[in-house]
Amino acid sequence: MPPFSSLLKRKDDGLKPTREVVRPPNQLQLTEAELAEEMAKMLTANNPAAPQNVARFNMKERCYKFDPMVEQVVVHYGSDGWLLHKAGEEARRQAESEKAEAEAAAKFQAELERALRDKEAGADVEPPDDSRQLRNQFNFSERAAQTFTYPLRDRATYTEPPPTATVSDITMDFKYWDDSSDVFKPGEGSLLPLWQFKCEKSKKHVTSMCWSSLYSDQFAVGYGSFHYQKQGTGAVSVFSLKNPSHAERTITTQSGVMALHFHPEFANLLAVGCYDGSVMVFDVRSPSDKPICQASVKTKKHADPVWQVCWQPDELQKTLAFVSISTDGDVLLWTLTKVELVPERLMRLQSASKDKAAGAGASAVAALSMSGSFGTGMAAAAVAAAAGNAAAAAGGRGSEAGAGAADIVAQHTVGGLCMDFAQAAGQENTYLVGTEEGSIHKCSKAYGSDYLATYSGHGMPVYAVKWNTMHPGLFLSCSADWSVKVWDVLQPQAPLMSFDLGAAVGDIAWAPYSSTVFAAVTDDGKVHVFDLAQNRQLPLCAQKCTKKARLTRVVFNPKHPILLIGDSKGNMSALKLSPNLRRCSKPDKPGAKVEELERQKLDKVVEVARKSQAPALAAAAAEAAAEAAALAALAAAGGSE
Repeated sequence: MPPFSSLLKRKDDGLKPTREVVRPPNQLQLTEAELAEEMAKMLTANNPAAPQNVARFNMKERCYKFDPMVEQVVVHYGSDGWLLHKAGEEARRQAESEKAEAEAAAKFQAELERALRDKEAGADVEPPDDSRQLRNQFNFSERAAQTFTYPLRDRATYTEPPPTATVSDITMDFKYWDDSSDVFKPGEGSLLPLWQFKCEKSKKHVTSMCWSSLYSDQFAVGYGSFHYQKQGTGAVSVFSLKNPSHAERTITTQSGVMALHFHPEFANLLAVGCYDGSVMVFDVRSPSDKPICQASVKTKKHADPVWQVCWQPDELQKTLAFVSISTDGDVLLWTLTKVELVPERLMRLQSASKDKAAGAGASAVAALSMSGSFGTGMAAAAVAAAAGNAAAAAGGRGSEAGAGAADIVAQHTVGGLCMDFAQAAGQENTYLVGTEEGSIHKCSKAYGSDYLATYSGHGMPVYAVKWNTMHPGLFLSCSADWSVKVWDVLQPQAPLMSFDLGAAVGDIAWAPYSSTVFAAVTDDGKVHVFDLAQNRQLPLCAQKCTKKARLTRVVFNPKHPILLIGDSKGNMSALKLSPNLRRCSKPDKPGAKVEELERQKLDKVVEVARKSQAPALAAAAAEAAAEAAALAALAAAGGSE
C-alpha cells in the first residue's frame, strides 16, 4: 500500500473528528491494479556487508583458496552484566556460600568473645585460630589471572620448521649422570643401557659399525650374514644418537654388507665391502641409493667375501684410496677415479713355511736371548749351531734331499679376515693382518713380497687386530679360540698377556681416552671391559647384554663415554661406561701432555708383564730347540734314503 499522510482536524461546531488525506507532491502515481498487487519480501540472516572473496592459504594443497565460511553475525550492542536472577541455580549457590560464610564468622566471633571473657577472669586459654580469616575474599584464583591482560598479538604461520637446537640438549642428558655406586666398588664397573637401535628393513646380523669422523653422534651400520648358506641382500643404515627410533638413511645392496668405513676427512664418503667380493663407495648426502663407484668383474674384484675396508691417505698422488682384505688372500688398494675403482695388490697372503728347521732355530735364538734365563747367549748359539749343522749335513747329501728338507711344508694361500693400520707418525705404511690359520702378519705397503714379522699364538681364525691408539709398540688381537692377546711388536714369539673369556671373541676395541682400557664382545652375549692399569688378570666389567643373541661388533665413541655393540639379530645398543671404566691420566704439571702420561702408564704395565713372562719365554725357547732338532733329524733321514 503506498505511503500517505493523514491530517486530523476538529470542526468548530462539533467534537467528531474528520480525516483529510494529504498526498505529498513526489508520491508515485499508481493505478488500482498496481496498488492491489502483493509484493513478497524475504528476510535472511546474511550480512550484506560481509566480504565474499576472502582467500586463505591452504597448507595441505599448498595454494590459496576462497574461504567458504564467512562470518555473518553483526553485534550492534553488547554488554556484560553481573546481575543474577534470584530463582537461578547460581544465585542459590551464591546465597548458600554467603550464609555459610556468615555462620562461620559468627562462630569465630563467639569463640573470640568467650576467650576474651575467660582471659579477663584469669583463665589461661589460647585465642582461637584466626588463620581461616586470612583468606582471599574473592576465593582462590590463579596468579596468572591476577596479572594485567596483555593485548592479543599478531598470529603468524611458520613456512619453515622451527629450530630444533634443544633436541641435542635433551639427548645429551646422559653426560650429567654417573653411577655413584662405583665409589663403594673399587676395581669394578658397570654399563648403563642408554638406547637401542634397530633397522626395520633388515633382520640380519650386524657385521660392521663405524662412527662418523665429523659428527660424534652419527654412526653407520652394515647388515649381512656370517652364514654362507643364508646369504641374500644387505643394507647400510646411518643412525644418530638424537633419533634412536628410526634410521636417518638406509641403503639396500645386492649382497650382504660385511665391512664399512667413513673417510677420516670427507665424512660423506662411506666405503663398503660385500660378501660377493665387491667394494663400493657411497655418498650418504646424496638421495640416490646408487654408489659413486663400484668394483666389478672387469676391475678384478675379490673372489671371496671382503671382511674389512679402511681408508688410506695417498700423500704422493693426493687421491682418495682405501684398502680391502678378503679370504681370497689378497690385500688390495683401491684408488677412486672419475669413472671407476682401480685396484692394486699390496700383498698376497701366503703361509709362512719356507725353511722350517732354520725358522725354528732362529725362533729359539730370539727367545733365549730375550728371556735371559739361560745365562749368556752360549746356549742359544749352541742350539742354532745344531740346527744349522743338521741342515748343512742334510744339504750335503744332495741338492734334491736338501730342497726337500728346506721346504717340508709347501706354501699355500691364506685367507685374511682383519687388518689395522698403524697410527704413529712415520709408520703409516705399516699394517697388521689376521688370517684364518691363526697367524698375525706385520706388513708394509712399500714392501709387498714378504712379511716384516709373524706373530703365532692363536689356534683358530683371528677375528680382529687393533693397534693401541696411544702406544705404537703394542696391539691387541682376538680369535675364535676364546682368547684375547696383547702383543709387543718387537716380540713375535709369544704375547705379553693373554685372557681367556670362555667363548669365541667376535670383536675388540681400544678406548680412545686411555691406553690401558679395551673392550671385547663374545658369542655368549657378554661385554668384557679391561683396564690393565687396575687389573691385569680379570675384567673390571663382564656384563651380559643379550639373552639369545651373540654379540658381533663393538666400537667406542671417539668423544663421549659410550660403547656401541651389535648382535646377530640386527640390534645395536648404546651403553654408558661407569666412572671406574673410564679413568685416564690427569696432568699434574703445567704443560704435561695426556698422551705421554698414558704411554708411560702402559709402559709400566708392559714392564711387569715382561718380568712375569720370562719362564714362558724359556719354555718356548726349549720347545723351539726341540722342534729344530727333530726337523734336522728328519732331514738327515730323508737324505740318507
